Amino acid sequence: MEEEEALFSYDDIKRALDQACPHEVLMKFDLSHWSSPLDLKLQKNEEFEIEAWNALSRTVDEVDEPSRNSDPVLTKLYELRDKIDAPGSLLANVSPLAKSIPSDMTKEVIENACQTREWIIDFVQIERRRERVSFVEDVIRRAFQLPLMPCLPNDTTDETSLPTKIGEIVSRVHDLDSILSSHIHIIPQYQEYLTQSADAYTDSKDLRSVDGINEALDVLASIPLLSLVEEKLAIRKDLLLWGKEVTIMLDDSNKFSSFDLLEKYCTTFNCILGGSSTYRSELTKELTRNEVIEEEICRFIHEDMNSMYNDIGPKVTKIYSEATAWKKRA
Repeated sequence: MEEEEALFSYDDIKRALDQACPHEVLMKFDLSHWSSPLDLKLQKNEEFEIEAWNALSRTVDEVDEPSRNSDPVLTKLYELRDKIDAPGSLLANVSPLAKSIPSDMTKEVIENACQTREWIIDFVQIERRRERVSFVEDVIRRAFQLPLMPCLPNDTTDETSLPTKIGEIVSRVHDLDSILSSHIHIIPQYQEYLTQSADAYTDSKDLRSVDGINEALDVLASIPLLSLVEEKLAIRKDLLLWGKEVTIMLDDSNKFSSFDLLEKYCTTFNCILGGSSTYRSELTKELTRNEVIEEEICRFIHEDMNSMYNDIGPKVTKIYSEATAWKKRA
């Protein structure tokens, strides 16, 4: 079993340096190769403490752009965390990371601050735009699992302390949870309608037509949450529009108007099968890619393609390949 590295406080390091100076034996040796790194260690610790408390005070700052990649507060917290974990870091075996003792400033506090800021960014993201149900449910769950944060050195009252400010943001989750509860029942209804639409005879909402899908999308769009059934209907709409145009094109009585149009239909076909169709892409353009959902969408649209346009897709691809080969030779 690997032994844990011993941790030393600022005072431990300072005491070791102070004891070396008056020692009658040690005074006769050049200890600069030993003392200089420790002096630097103390200096870095003092600088880090100032940076860290300043960064923690901004944990609850207003979120300008709800994105983890562009949030300056979270970027700074990550930077502080990396300073501790970097190979050869002078802060690696120091705890607490502070000159003043006692102090709550530790590596764990920085980690907790990162986790808290990540949650705040995700929560603001939900408040400002429609997000997937699964994402919203995850943010609500995490709200009640946030780590406890310490008061800042300059917190004068409980009412203005960092934990209180975080608690005020968490309290807004109840409004979000209420919205979720009041709308969530609509989604299973339309999931059932979508399941029924697999068979034209049980398609009670006419979800095998563009008009029927548009009506369903209007209802689902009124919910402040994006559901998987809405994404599936959006991509089915793209498939139906594509299928209608391609069916006309493939009619023996019609000639292909241009190679560019054929290429467009083939490209659209591949986009639909890959889950990146026009209407669905518009729904999800600001969302974080979710591989589980992408797999589900692709599985759904392949089943739709096989049941609605079983032979058209391969036929278009074959014609396009032949036309491309001929064009290269021409």
